[in-house]
Amino acid sequence: MESGSEAEPGEFPWMVHLLIQQNGDDEWFSCSGTLISDSHVLTAAQCVHKENRLNSISSITLGAHGIRADSNSMQIVDWKIITIPAGLGHYMVNDIAVITLTKPAYFTDHVQPICLPPARFYMNESVVLTGWGQYNDSTTNLILYKSETVLSSFGTEDQCQKETGIGPFSDESIICTHASICHRHVGSGTPMNHYNKELDRWFVLGLAGKVDASTDCQSNKPILFTRVTSQLDFILKHSDVTPPYVNDTTVKTTSVKTTEATTTTTTSKPPTFSCAGKLDGYHPDASSSCSKTFYMCSHGHDYTFTCGEGLAYRTDIRVCDWPSNVAGCNPKNFIIINKN
Repeated sequence: MESGSEAEPGEFPWMVHLLIQQNGDDEWFSCSGTLISDSHVLTAAQCVHKENRLNSISSITLGAHGIRADSNSMQIVDWKIITIPAGLGHYMVNDIAVITLTKPAYFTDHVQPICLPPARFYMNESVVLTGWGQYNDSTTNLILYKSETVLSSFGTEDQCQKETGIGPFSDESIICTHASICHRHVGSGTPMNHYNKELDRWFVLGLAGKVDASTDCQSNKPILFTRVTSQLDFILKHSDVTPPYVNDTTVKTTSVKTTEATTTTTTSKPPTFSCAGKLDGYHPDASSSCSKTFYMCSHGHDYTFTCGEGLAYRTDIRVCDWPSNVAGCNPKNFIIINKN
């Protein structure tokens, strides 16, 4: 959805609104936050920090749908600790902050945390960006918007740096979105959310960095997100929050680890595949040039993965992608899910 659409009340209960006063002046602005526990919120470091000083957080609102609307679902909370990575000179690197609340939030249907992604959890399925946007062009009444996209071949390290004119940075720390996302509804701290059907859970995969809010919805500029998996150690250290299902010792045939655009399955592997003599990492299904299936080798063990619905494994960049972008694929062999 290029221009985004209004979210339903309670649809994304981990969404947090931050009202911030920039240090040293009277400028006020909004940022998005993401609730990851009853006491911790993730946001972009640049929302709370500028020129070696903390900005002033005026309010932290949980459970909101419209910021100016009175609602019994809203909780106004305060913070006690803000932690950002050291050496934050380059905002494309380590652009993340952990906000610790003064007291735990009260979980309701409108206030719930989202899961952190496991370390091997990447993205190339459908993702939803959620952020605060102006309602009917009002400058005071903000409501929650959502925009959906699929992270496909766009966003490789070199291409993204060329498109944005920003860099250098690494794919290991930055996610680059498809250029069809509307900037107006994506502000700093906006989470990139992914719903995993196998686990029946939502995961936060990225946090939006600096966004040019003046850019209209026809812009071809991509948006950069801090890759949450690159910051798991930092988050754990300052929140004690961990991803679910990350115990490597239990990964046998029932692994629930995910990889780019995928979730592991418990279906049997074709007998033709073996990790013998292969390096650790991802490997394609050699029996087909257009397959939803691929494999991971780890210390001699092999695991089967399946791309999300409507996607195929792309060998050259080792991700799941639209079949039209995969050499040897006939898109008619796949169900293509169009964005609404």
